Amino acid sequence: MMKKLKSILLGCAFFLSPIQTAAQLPNSLTQITRPYLGTYECKQLLIDGESKLDDFEYIKIELKSDGEMSLYFLDKAGKKGNACAKYEYDEKSQMLTAYTSLGGQTLKRSFPLKNGEIFVHVIYETRTLTMKFEQN
Repeated sequence: MMKKLKSILLGCAFFLSPIQTAAQLPNSLTQITRPYLGTYECKQLLIDGESKLDDFEYIKIELKSDGEMSLYFLDKAGKKGNACAKYEYDEKSQMLTAYTSLGGQTLKRSFPLKNGEIFVHVIYETRTLTMKFEQN
């Protein structure tokens, strides 16, 4: 089951930004103009409605200023994994769109990114993956 779960996470990583929640003053122009940049930690992980978050030490998404995003995870057995993709954020619609290449085709998926939270909902084969990430 853990192998299947990791496979689902890595698969969804290719399809995976919001407002800072910390009560501190921004220390750069980038933080003011693009507050969605930074690291988001997974706070909810459901596979077909069943919580699987306890199987991991952490699952994180990092949105970088160059349009690159990375997904990192560490499971309870100490196994690490990561994946990268390109992304765009539309401030007007508050949607994060991730792009990846697979078999010569570019795939894209969009997810809401509002108030420092990314909401992921993906159907992978016959399973439903739901995740909620909060900005650190």
